[in-house]
Parts: sequence; structure tokens; C-alpha cells
Amino acid sequence: RHTVGYDRVYQRIDEALFYPREFSEAGIEGTVSATLVFSEQGKLLRKQSKVEASSRFLRVHVLRTLRRAFAEPVSGARRL
Repeated sequence: RHTVGYDRVYQRIDEALFYPREFSEAGIEGTVSATLVFSEQGKLLRKQSKVEASSRFLRVHVLRTLRRAFAEPVSGARRL
């Protein structure tokens, strides 16, 4: 089992995440829960990761954000 540094993951998401103005204007809000799985090399394994949201719009937005945030592997993966 491998882990990627939480700080690196948080920083990538924080840099990529924004709340679309269109969502605010349309009253789209809710919660999103994500379980992210990374390879030993620090690559996000999208098929093994899980994203659930109270709104399909939020789910799609978060999936796109994660795709951008983790287009490149996260350095610092380590074995547990």
C-alpha cells in the first residue's frame, strides 16, 4: 500500500478548485465527498477513486477539477 503526502494533494486541489459563478447564479449547491486513490508513482487512479455529490453538476465539476489538478503525478508517494 502506498500513500501520497496529504499536503501535496490538498495544495493541488486548492490551486485548481473554484466555484463557478454560473452555479451561484443558478442556486446550485451541495456537498461532495471524494476518496482518491494514487498509484505508487503518484498518479491519480480515476477508475479506483470515488466521487459522490448531492448534485450531478457539482460531481462533474469536481471530476474535471481533479483531472486538472492531477494531470501530472504527485511527487512523494511512499510505501506504508
